[in-house]
Amino acid sequence: MPVAQVAVDVSQVDRSHIFRTMGTAEDSPSADEMGELYDQMLTEAAQLIVPFAAYEIVDNTLDEPALAEYPQVLMGMCTIGEAISTRVRALFAEGAYPEAMLLDHISDACVGATDRALCAHVLEVLRQRGIGCSRRVSPGENAPLALQRDIHTALSAKQTIPMQVRESCMMDPVKSQSFLLGCRHDPQAAPDMKHIGHDCTHCKLKNCPWRKPS
Repeated sequence: MPVAQVAVDVSQVDRSHIFRTMGTAEDSPSADEMGELYDQMLTEAAQLIVPFAAYEIVDNTLDEPALAEYPQVLMGMCTIGEAISTRVRALFAEGAYPEAMLLDHISDACVGATDRALCAHVLEVLRQRGIGCSRRVSPGENAPLALQRDIHTALSAKQTIPMQVRESCMMDPVKSQSFLLGCRHDPQAAPDMKHIGHDCTHCKLKNCPWRKPS
């Protein structure tokens, strides 16, 4: 199982988007105070996240229509670890709601950054091997959540990974993502990030705060 070396620069988190998601305009009276809290939580996030990403290309035995024409599938999973979620829960328990909400939003952004780093790594691997791929299939978004069990089984077959899948098929740590790509040898069909990266236009989570306009 290849492990992708991923790094997340928390300074690249989109502060303005997080403020908009929380209903705070950057020119509002509370923006300065919120900005100070944001900087504090960003520093905490940098100390708490532990990015990990892995993938595996296996023979396609899945019952998934979107992947039916592909002889192999690439299975990917990534996480930023449990520590940041533990800290968010502690802040909520303490009644520090603005800090908790900020840190939670920052952690979501960090998961997205980890996922993009894994996708960039996978993209290079596929191009080097002359492999074409399907569009991204994401359990819980445009495919059954139960596929996360198949992904975890494939990735944990050879070594322990810092992720589990619960009976509910949700991942643990919560701040994790998974995806599938149908694969076949096709040097003329070089994949790009439109295929591999998360595409909001194909996602069923219509009310997601991170959804980008089409």
